[in-house]
Amino acid sequence: MANVKFEIETIRRSIQKENVLLCWGFFSGTEAPVEQLCGCLEVLADGHLTGADISVLDSLAVQRYYAGKGIPAEKRVLVQAELPEKFAMVNLVLRIPVGDQPDEILLKSVSAEDWGKMPFRPLQCVLDSMKETETGYRLQGWTACREPVEIHLKDGKGITLSCLSERVYRPDVLLSFPELPEGESCGFILQLSQKNIIYPLRIEVQGRQDSLVYKIGKKQAEHYLSGMNGGVLGTAEDLLHRGVEMIRSQGVSAFLHRAKDQLTGKKSITPYQTWIDTCEKRPEPDPEDTRAIIDITGEADHRYRCSVILHVDQPDPVYWKKLVKSLEAQTGRNWELKCSGEPNHVYAAEDWFQDHLSNRYQLQIGACTGEIVLLLQQKMLLSQDAVAAVSGAFRRDPELGALYSDHDSIDFRTDQRSDPVFKPDFSPEYLCSTNYIGQMLAVRKDIYDSFRKQTDPPRQTPLDQSFASAPADEGTLYGQIFCYTEKAGKIGHLPFILYHLEKEEPKKKKEQAQAGREELRRSELDRREMQAVQAHYRAVRLPGEVKKTEKPGVFHTVWHWAGKPVISILVPNKDHAEDLVKCVRSIEEKSLYRHFEILVLENNSVEDRTFSTYDKLEEQYKNLHVLTYKDVFNFSKINNFGAEHASGEYLLLLNNDTEMISPHALEDMLGYCRVPGVGAVGGKLYYEDGTIQHCGVIVGYGGFAGHCFIGEPGSIAGYGNRVISAVDYSSVTGACLMTPAAVYRETGGMDEQFVVALNDVDYCLRVRETGRRVVYDPAAEFIHYESRSRGLDEGNAAREKRLQGEVSRFRSRWKELLDRGDPYYNPNLSLIEQDFSLKHL
Repeated sequence: MANVKFEIETIRRSIQKENVLLCWGFFSGTEAPVEQLCGCLEVLADGHLTGADISVLDSLAVQRYYAGKGIPAEKRVLVQAELPEKFAMVNLVLRIPVGDQPDEILLKSVSAEDWGKMPFRPLQCVLDSMKETETGYRLQGWTACREPVEIHLKDGKGITLSCLSERVYRPDVLLSFPELPEGESCGFILQLSQKNIIYPLRIEVQGRQDSLVYKIGKKQAEHYLSGMNGGVLGTAEDLLHRGVEMIRSQGVSAFLHRAKDQLTGKKSITPYQTWIDTCEKRPEPDPEDTRAIIDITGEADHRYRCSVILHVDQPDPVYWKKLVKSLEAQTGRNWELKCSGEPNHVYAAEDWFQDHLSNRYQLQIGACTGEIVLLLQQKMLLSQDAVAAVSGAFRRDPELGALYSDHDSIDFRTDQRSDPVFKPDFSPEYLCSTNYIGQMLAVRKDIYDSFRKQTDPPRQTPLDQSFASAPADEGTLYGQIFCYTEKAGKIGHLPFILYHLEKEEPKKKKEQAQAGREELRRSELDRREMQAVQAHYRAVRLPGEVKKTEKPGVFHTVWHWAGKPVISILVPNKDHAEDLVKCVRSIEEKSLYRHFEILVLENNSVEDRTFSTYDKLEEQYKNLHVLTYKDVFNFSKINNFGAEHASGEYLLLLNNDTEMISPHALEDMLGYCRVPGVGAVGGKLYYEDGTIQHCGVIVGYGGFAGHCFIGEPGSIAGYGNRVISAVDYSSVTGACLMTPAAVYRETGGMDEQFVVALNDVDYCLRVRETGRRVVYDPAAEFIHYESRSRGLDEGNAAREKRLQGEVSRFRSRWKELLDRGDPYYNPNLSLIEQDFSLKHL
């Protein structure tokens, strides 16, 4: 209790009563129950207790807000105190029981003068958006008031306009007005069925005690119609499907950042230099911290000496001088430098380094003596903590066989750093799509030595003279990475910038001949890299065929498995016959893989045409069957019901509001699903306008989980080519998820406590607990018309409460993972933005 703090977020007058002080905040520095700590808060007016009402708010909106801000709190404390008519000073204090005399901490003082300056606004109204429809306009906004109100829309002459008015639930507004009744529908939508308007428009809000007129001039209306919204809180409603999803999946803070971007026309980003200055401060060494970058204890232990191997393909004293500087600046001193490559180049390099190293004995002429081998690509420098971090990681974990780190680029002329590449933990499918590991790899010496004895040149290291003359380009290193990781057992990743690649100078427009040579070089490099992946598939006996993609350095795998197992496609449905027909026909008419059955899982449809559609579909497609689930809607139960009746070896959970695009989608997903160690596969989903709806799920967005790259153009390659690469994720969306039926049964299927939300993420995480991987497949493309069949989980307090319960259950079950961080993300990246930008500082 000694370190407990109460952080005040807001203090103002209540909109309910003029003499009520409203304050809210959160406790930190203790694990004591918040409800218990509330008893330590007091409000005193001139030294006298006011009898403050103190309550705890733990709604989903509160949890999302704190998670988005990176605040380690899940509950907000609301203080409401009725103040006397006259007073000199009001103090909010925290009394901490310590022995006989409690410590008293003054949190906030409000003088009578300050109180008099605080405005009392019992009625507030904000228009968030105005959009043109086919017949008129649609206005959205919110009100906050102490009493029920009516809303009317009038034109510039005061004539009341005929419009449809709807009140909607706005948890984002209630977050800012916690004194309002829980579940109050304070949002509004006005549907105006005419376009000829006499301005200014007037939104008249009328209550029994208070009234307000919100005027919208012609220029202001044009501003709204252009998309430049004025109300930040209202952006969630204005974006409707995507805005609500963003708040649900990434939190209020992400939504506010996005709103700011939209209003300013600029993206809120953390400059990389700011990140360097903030995140690369040198902490005190902590031997208990497995992610500490500084680890220089036990350096005299030669079992953890680091043999830095530099491949030399030509003399380069200018670069070597910079490399020596970076080596001799190492905080970890227990290293040696070994040169490899063509003998003449090696001899010249050894002579140069002997003359320029401060300690010439750190140049190793013979065999490496270190327990760790650090393979360097030429034209790169080590960060000052590279050796210490690598040796420390191997010392802490004796089972570690190989290790890689994050990196950036550096201008050798100015030492200016840029272009950071923050990577996930080991991702086998990602590595087979592109060399995401990069240009530095640390391996245990025994693993390194094992490949020196092999005779197949592509499986040898640069120290073998039979291979020493090969250029040490990226293709060669890519192949070595596969060699070592195949035998390494455990492969680690340090989320720190441990090396800097040379940043190439901007090149002028190339002549045609030069451009042709560059294209040939890139084509040859692609060929070598494809060979490296293909050799890996041969080594691990996987029937994968490596194909080029449009992006250099990114490859697609076509699988050639024996046999044609049946896929059972499970499609829950309630009415929305047109969507179901579109979904079914896209599969039946486009899919080149024909070994499947479609099980339509009927649940509480009420429209006659739905059942007539079922009859027509069953008659037209003999592999389609309609099964009836009669209980109330529960996405998990419905899919579990379908799985019980499925005959296929593999299950595809598919929303009825999806449409298959790629004819190879089923075969491609099945190919990855049959890879040993893979337990679930998700596809690439687009919104109707071609932007991205799903490319994988990051655990931690908004405090629980969310889609990455959502809303980005569908044609982008994405950070690290993730959008166009097969990538391992912690989860994929249940809107399009394939899994072996045996794995579904082994894990117990979907947890039926998750009625609507997070059941897919929970399932994938339980699959990962069995040691299996979850893969995103970019070649399996679908359009997702986004919850059209059931509607988004919005606009209803009961639904919000149910969602809150599911989120709380998820956060409780997966607390350790949420605290540790998603292994397939990176702790240096934002949990607010969805595009892998730097975390907000």
